[in-house]
Amino acid sequence: DAELLCRWVQACCLNPRMVMNSWNTDGSTTTPWLHPEVTAHTAAAIKLRYQLMPYLWSLFQRAHAAHQPMIAPTFYVFPDDAQAYDDCDDFMLGDDLLVAPVVVAGQRQRSVYLPACTSGWQDFYTGEVYAAGQTHTVEAPLGKLPLFVRCGAVIPQTL
Repeated sequence: DAELLCRWVQACCLNPRMVMNSWNTDGSTTTPWLHPEVTAHTAAAIKLRYQLMPYLWSLFQRAHAAHQPMIAPTFYVFPDDAQAYDDCDDFMLGDDLLVAPVVVAGQRQRSVYLPACTSGWQDFYTGEVYAAGQTHTVEAPLGKLPLFVRCGAVIPQTL
């Protein structure tokens, strides 16, 4: 349905390899405009990917040179934080972006644990600062992928 497509594109847009099309048993093809009511949200997720392409490219280079994963569970970056080992759908994109996809139908808020670090975390879109080492309930309207930047991090982006 429309919501599933939107949330799926949001969850996948920051993965190293994102493929939009697919083949379905009914012969239909999944396209960004498959559900017109969420086309703007789907396009926004794809634009986010392109906005962060310089950061993604730096992670591709790091993966090649240092054999480090581009995406990883939070405990990979924060091995000393016991709560980072709890089962969740969040993942780290590099060392400085925490991606918290919405995976529950109808959900418009979600809890996000922001791992312990000395600097805290910022909402990628608003710059609002959140304390590290705590769980926060954040807004997650249909058009927004919850995304957090470790405070002080430099995230290369296109304009």
